[in-house]
Amino acid sequence: MQSPALLRPAQATASPFYVYMNSGCRTSSRVSRLVPLRVEEPFHGLIGRYIFIGYAAHDYQLSPVYWPEQYYNFTDPSHEIIQHVGFLSRGNSARHDSIYQIEHGGAVFLQEISTPFCGVSPHGLLCPIWLLDELRGIPFHLATFADGFPPPAPLTPIDLPLPLSWKDLDLFSPSTFSNSPFHQPIEFDYETMTPDPTATSSDVVHTPSEDDNGQSDAMIFADHQPAVHIHEELHWRQASKEDLLDACQKKSLKIMLPNSPWESPIKLGKLIYGGYLLVGLPTNPFAIHEVDSRWMITTSFLRALHLDLQTYEQLRTELLIVLNDTGSQTAVGWAYLREKFLDVFTDITSELRKVIKGAMTPYTGFASNADHQASKILHLIDLFNSHHQEMIQEAITSLITTQGFMEVLWRSLFRPIATLPGGRARLADLYPEAIQTLTGFLSKGIVGVLITLIYQAFTLPLPLNPNNPMLKSFDIYPIIMNALDDMYAHPERFPAFFVVAEKLPYLREQNVLAIDPKTREPKTVTVHGMKRPKNMSDVRNIVIVTAPELEVPYAQFTLPLSFKAVTVHRSYFTGL
Repeated sequence: MQSPALLRPAQATASPFYVYMNSGCRTSSRVSRLVPLRVEEPFHGLIGRYIFIGYAAHDYQLSPVYWPEQYYNFTDPSHEIIQHVGFLSRGNSARHDSIYQIEHGGAVFLQEISTPFCGVSPHGLLCPIWLLDELRGIPFHLATFADGFPPPAPLTPIDLPLPLSWKDLDLFSPSTFSNSPFHQPIEFDYETMTPDPTATSSDVVHTPSEDDNGQSDAMIFADHQPAVHIHEELHWRQASKEDLLDACQKKSLKIMLPNSPWESPIKLGKLIYGGYLLVGLPTNPFAIHEVDSRWMITTSFLRALHLDLQTYEQLRTELLIVLNDTGSQTAVGWAYLREKFLDVFTDITSELRKVIKGAMTPYTGFASNADHQASKILHLIDLFNSHHQEMIQEAITSLITTQGFMEVLWRSLFRPIATLPGGRARLADLYPEAIQTLTGFLSKGIVGVLITLIYQAFTLPLPLNPNNPMLKSFDIYPIIMNALDDMYAHPERFPAFFVVAEKLPYLREQNVLAIDPKTREPKTVTVHGMKRPKNMSDVRNIVIVTAPELEVPYAQFTLPLSFKAVTVHRSYFTGL
């Protein structure tokens, strides 16, 4: 056997750095120190691009961490591979590099050093900022390839090639997005849906673009991906101040749109955008930075075009001509249609609250009777408002173990949608990296969003009480996520939660009543020739099956690799 001493010359002459090693197995994939084949060429022999994500606080020193671009989604905390512990500030640089803990307890030496500065982590939590000049005695190894390796080439305008069609990928029948039927009762329509009478304008907040130099969701999610130049008409630097169409024109547009080439990519783009929010990828889906919102909407639309085998250059020539009440013509294109995406999350949350109200009832076993239902809801609200993490975790565990949680999870991410391939695909299939952790648990981002919606559904009907004010969604979400961060870091302390969280990625229609948000009643089934609503005797236990790595269990289709390659730079959406 070769002696380990033979490795020492390379270690002695090269600054240490770490890379993520994906073994194809959830339990053995980890961040490890790389011993290069050639000291002068540290990435020699490796295939693909490696992204610099920050520094590892490990072995009482700070060393660069590089991540394979193809596995970049595994940097998300939900995968429990690395833990973001703070930022490093170097001299007069405005850049703050992330610091990660790559092994349990590995960053204790740094966390014991007090600092008067703090910043907002990618997950919306306050964390320390350490000044390099104050870390005397701690070895620091500057990243040689701060822009990744190989370094990115200068951006040049390119035309994205059309991807393979779903038929070419042999995934489904010959039907494509453009001719698939649209017959589901809820698909986030173009006009704002009938508002929930209990909804408030504070459901979703678009925060103003006060500082476009700060780190944002768009930067976290997209800046490490190859960006492409986009048509000038897709630049979106400010929101429209008013609706430019009158009632007659809107009616004309509603008639024209379903028979136009815009129909499919708009519907599909809204689904992609809605899924991005539901899986909890933004720092706070309930308080979205305006720039990030515009970036996410445009990226979702371009990805929809890519899947629909269209390009914007083709679509932009198909302007919709609408008439006002005097017969004057107005051309409508992306500049108007994009504004309707801003209502998508409000529409989604309104629909899901109706499902929650139909699911958290004695019918599903949530409570024994109406009085018990009311007292249980008030008790859960008190737990969430307690400001004690243990009590908040008790409320989260109590809710995730209910049939009601499964109903809202199925409706939001796991039900088949006709607009997606073959009419069988689900929103979960669009975000395989965000559905479950490497250890197989339902992603805490999803849990956080849905628990927030349940809290919102519980509190909106209640009268205002100055002595016990209810928290807004954008306030309670980070509190819930903070509690979940602790739970996912220590699953052994929450067995009741994780027994269920392990099963939920395998959710199917046979496991739910399929509550209709319009009627708040279970789906109607035919039994022995008689129609009746489903009841709990019809609900089957979740069955866990073996699923391929990086694929959602029971996935109905697999995204082409080119899907995630369609992204644009945040600079196209910052203020003028």
